[in-house]
Order: sequence, then C-alpha cells, then structure tokens
Amino acid sequence: MKIKSIALLLISLSACTSPERLDTSALKSTMEGYKIKRISSAQILAEVNQIGDTLSKSLNQTYLQQKEPSDYTNKFVDSLTQQYQLKIRLLTEKDLTTNNALFQKEKEVLEAYSEANKQGVPLEANIQKIEDSLLIYTAPLSTKGKELKIWSIVMRKNVVIQNTNFQKYQAKGK
Repeated sequence: MKIKSIALLLISLSACTSPERLDTSALKSTMEGYKIKRISSAQILAEVNQIGDTLSKSLNQTYLQQKEPSDYTNKFVDSLTQQYQLKIRLLTEKDLTTNNALFQKEKEVLEAYSEANKQGVPLEANIQKIEDSLLIYTAPLSTKGKELKIWSIVMRKNVVIQNTNFQKYQAKGK
C-alpha cells in the first residue's frame, strides 16, 4: 500500500511540473504595443520630423548616387515603404497637372515649393496634417539648379505613435 501511494504521489508531482518553459517575450512586446500611450501633438510632430529628416537624407543620398533613376532607387523606396509602413513619392512640378493620386495638401505644398524655387528662396522640409490620421513630410531633393523635385513621405499617425520611444519623453518629464 505504501509503495502504491508513493508511486501515486511521484506521478502526480511529475504531472504538475512542466519541463518546457514557453518563451513569452514576443507576446510581452506585442502587449506593450497595446498599452495606452499619451503623447502630445508637438511630440508627434517631433517624431515625424525626425523620421522624415532621416529618411529624406537617406533617399537623397541614394538618388543622387545614381546617374539615372534606377531599379535600385525604386527597390530602396519599396523597402523603406514596407519597413516603416509609409508611402514615399518623388514629386516634380509636372505632378501638379498630371498626378491625380496626390492629396490636396501635397499639391498645395508642391505649388508653394515651386513658387519659392522660382523666387530663389531656400527650400526647407515641411510637415502637413491630412485630417486626423495622416501626416505628410515633404523635403526638397537637392538637385542644384535642375528641375524641382521633392520627396513626399506620407505617414499614418497611429504608426508614428506605436513606434515612438516614450522613454525620451518621460526623461524630460513630459
């Protein structure tokens, strides 16, 4: 009887412990993304500016290294589009009349860049809001005297917020 009870006790103890531990780190990071985050409009614009500035510099460098626009530039744009969940377009003045896929704000900004370029005013990056869900970062492609070209980078606000490093804002006490 003692042997049966000891055997039964050992079986029940071994059944309660699991030799394998599940890796929950991926689930934990996913759950972190669902937490409610508080971020001000100024912080969102700062993030959009930082992302846009970094991407436009990289796009300019890649584009200007090519003698002619190539598949490499297109593949680079496609990879950035997928990696950062955004839309990147290289716009010219011709797009004002021929491209019906542009947002109204993109057309307005392109017109402003065109006018400023004709007057010799230095062109700088710009951020515009479309409704409450999209932000457009535009930056000129420095082609030095050639046709005006600007990068238009359309970002979804929720993606910007999800990818924001909140520790830097918490450190500042915001």
